[in-house]
Amino acid sequence: MSCLMEMYSGLNEPDVLTGLASLRKSKSLHDHLMINEKAGNWLKLLTSCVQVLRMEITSV
Repeated sequence: MSCLMEMYSGLNEPDVLTGLASLRKSKSLHDHLMINEKAGNWLKLLTSCVQVLRMEITSV
């Protein structure tokens, strides 16, 4: 499924990415980032990136 999402991300089709992600039982953080970037949801993308940075800081 990730391979399909990678292919469709190049086509700038956020609706297809959202549909593919909904078929999965759980979305990875990478899926969220890709969907929000392609859909232009910059605030959600920024929030997700901040969460990633916080997780990396606490894991060190």
